[in-house]
Amino acid sequence: MKNLLLTLVLLASSPLFAQNTNNISSTKTANHINIPGTRLYIIPPPGFTLSSSFTGLQKGENNAIQIMDMIGGDFSKNAATFSKEKFEGKGMKVLDYKEFKLNEYSAKYAVYNKPNTTINSTNLVFGDNSFSTLAMAVYPAADEKIANEIKQAIYTIYYDKNTKIDPFATAAFKLDETRSKFKFANSSAGLFIYTIDGKDDEDSNDKALVLVTTVPTDGTRTAKDLSDMSLESLQKKGFTLKSTNNTSADNVNGYEAYQTEVMGMMNGKECMLYQMVLKGKVKSIIIQGLINSDMEANLREIKALAQTIKLK
Repeated sequence: MKNLLLTLVLLASSPLFAQNTNNISSTKTANHINIPGTRLYIIPPPGFTLSSSFTGLQKGENNAIQIMDMIGGDFSKNAATFSKEKFEGKGMKVLDYKEFKLNEYSAKYAVYNKPNTTINSTNLVFGDNSFSTLAMAVYPAADEKIANEIKQAIYTIYYDKNTKIDPFATAAFKLDETRSKFKFANSSAGLFIYTIDGKDDEDSNDKALVLVTTVPTDGTRTAKDLSDMSLESLQKKGFTLKSTNNTSADNVNGYEAYQTEVMGMMNGKECMLYQMVLKGKVKSIIIQGLINSDMEANLREIKALAQTIKLK
């Protein structure tokens, strides 16, 4: 399961859908299930069940379909690098690629083999200017039967914008917002955002915000290892590290934890980053507080929120 989860992170019968060269039309039926935390419905492939480790479906240790529903994301921007040329540029062997309409939504579909592995991946990304959703499946390259079953299931996908989402339906953690001025503001594709008073606006984000994500626990890595990896990833996304102020290896609410405070630059502005990594048996939680103003006061509030973390 650990290898399957790491792969996901680092990366139907005919009456149910009609397909031609340019379009796939799907209809929601009694056999469809909703993927919790998303507005996506699918008829699972045989033997696949809802995963307790990630948002999506799994079968055994080697087969999975992960769903990332990015409400508020723009398909044309988010899928701009989803192309045969881009995949081949990364060393992927592209086995199939096509663009079409999934009902009224623009869609891109790709099947490729990951370099130096025996793993294939089938991907579908679709959406409009108000959302983009990714279905990403991984499975053994030699298993043609499961590959075909996953393809047929993906063609049954139905997206219902009227579905009301419980953002915490798949959350692996709990935070006590009464202990801090930082409140839940929004979530998308497994990323939870907390801002001052829960305001979802630029003014609040310009001051400080908290990001909470979940990653699979790797027994060979410590909380500090996960913290270092997370910080490296943030640096690749534009954060420039200037100095490290404080670090500590702690036990927070019964879990191994590692906390760090650093100063740096993000989007041309000086900022402070507070990060806590909490390591659980199956899932680990990364809390990142990005602070652009009132640094000491906001740091106290973010740490107060982070200290209430509990795993479900």
